[in-house]
Amino acid sequence: MEHASTIRRYLLRLKLKCRKAKRKPLLNAFQRRRRLIWAKKLLQKRSSFWRRCIFSDEMRIELLQGNVSENVYRLDGEADLPQHIRPTVKHSPAVTIWGCFSHKGVGKLRFIDPKQAMNSAWYRDVLQKEVCATLHDQFGGVQYAFFQDDGAPCHIDQRQCRKNFSSWE
Repeated sequence: MEHASTIRRYLLRLKLKCRKAKRKPLLNAFQRRRRLIWAKKLLQKRSSFWRRCIFSDEMRIELLQGNVSENVYRLDGEADLPQHIRPTVKHSPAVTIWGCFSHKGVGKLRFIDPKQAMNSAWYRDVLQKEVCATLHDQFGGVQYAFFQDDGAPCHIDQRQCRKNFSSWE
C-alpha cells in the first residue's frame, strides 16, 4: 500500500495539482447553447453601444454553505472541464441581492425578501423603481441607454415592457 505523500508526489510529477473544484449552476445543453448565441451576438456591438448599456443581475448567497468544497486533481487550464466542476444546488437558506451597473458606475441595489418569488411581477417592480432611477441618475433619462439582462425566466415576460421604458416614468 502506497503512502499518501508518495501518491501526492507522483500526482505532482504528472503536473496534477490539488485544487478546489469550481462551483457553477448546472446547465443543460440547450441553456449552454442559448448563452453562447447571446454572447456572440453581443460581441458584434460597437463601443458606443456599450457606453450606453446598463446591466443587471441577481446574486444568491447561500448562508449555510459553510466551508464545504471538494478538491480535484487537474492540469493547468482544465478548470472548466465538466469533470472538474461541482454543480451547485438551490436548497440552502439564502439571501438574494439584485443590482445594476454601467460604465458610469454602480446603480441601485435591492435585497430580495427570502419569501418573495422572483417572478415577472417582481421583476417589473424592480425595473420600474431601481432601473429607471439608475437610468436617470447615470444617463439623464431612459431614452439614452440600453438595458441588458441575462435572460433568466423571470425576465422573459418583461421583454415587451422594456421596449418602451418611457411608459414607466
